[in-house]
Amino acid sequence: MKIDGSVAVVTGGAQGVGKAIVEALLQRGANVCIADINKAIGEVTVKELAEAYGDKIFFKECDVTKDADIRALFGAVQETTGRAVDILVNNAGILREKYFASTVAINLEAQIRCAYVGAEYMGLNSVGKSGIMIFTASILGLVPSGQAPVYSATKHGLVAFVRSMALSPSSIKSGLRFNVLCPSFVDTPLITDEGIKRGLVDDDSSAMFIALRNSIDLLKPSDVGKGCIQLIEDDTLNGKALLINHGDTGHGDVLFSYIEPQTDIVKP
Repeated sequence: MKIDGSVAVVTGGAQGVGKAIVEALLQRGANVCIADINKAIGEVTVKELAEAYGDKIFFKECDVTKDADIRALFGAVQETTGRAVDILVNNAGILREKYFASTVAINLEAQIRCAYVGAEYMGLNSVGKSGIMIFTASILGLVPSGQAPVYSATKHGLVAFVRSMALSPSSIKSGLRFNVLCPSFVDTPLITDEGIKRGLVDDDSSAMFIALRNSIDLLKPSDVGKGCIQLIEDDTLNGKALLINHGDTGHGDVLFSYIEPQTDIVKP
C-alpha cells in the first residue's frame, strides 16, 4: 500500500511504540490520528509532532474497550480528513498480571472490537475496497512466558485472531489485509517506573522487565516502527507475524523475520 496521502489511525499512539509508529507513518506522508485514552499525553505528542508535520497529525481521545468510543473515533477521523481510514494500527496494550481481567480486556477484547468496528468503516463488506490493519502483539505471542502468563495468553490470542481474520471470506472479498508485529522487549514506559505510575504495568511485572535491561539489548521503538511500515507497504503480506528481535543472543543487529503458522498441523 502506498502510505503517502493515506489516512491512518494508531491506537495507544501517544507514547512508546505507538508514538514511533505514528512518526514512521508521518515521515512517509500519511495523515495520522493518534487515538489514546490519555488525553494529556496525546495532546502533548500532537503538539510536538505538529511542529514538523502541521495538520497532518491530530488527536482523538478514545477508550478502546468501548464500542461507542471506537465508532466516534472513526467518525471523527472521516469528518476531519474527508476520507475513510486506510490504515488502522491497533497498538493499545498493558501488562498487569495481577489484574488479569483488564489485561485481557485491553490486549485482546479491545483489539477485536477495533477490528470489527474498523472493518465497517474501512469497507470490509464492500467489494474491491482495500485497507490494512496492523496489530502490536509481542514475542510473547509466539513463545510462552512463565513470568507473564496472562499477557502471553492475550498476545498468543491476538496473533491467532490476526491470522484467522486474514483467511476470512469477507476479508478476502474486500482486499482488507491483517498483519501483526511481534517485537522482543522494547525500551518503553511499559518496562519502567513510569509505566507503573500510568497504570500500564503492575509492580511485579515491571520489576521483571526492568531486570531484563541488564541482560539484553532492548529494541528501540523506532525498530518496531520500521517493521510496521514493512507490513503496510508490501501488498503481498497478509496474515503475517513479524518477529523483531536481536537474534539468538539478544545482542547485535535488529532482525526482522516472518514466523509462519504450523499449517501442516492445522489446516485453515
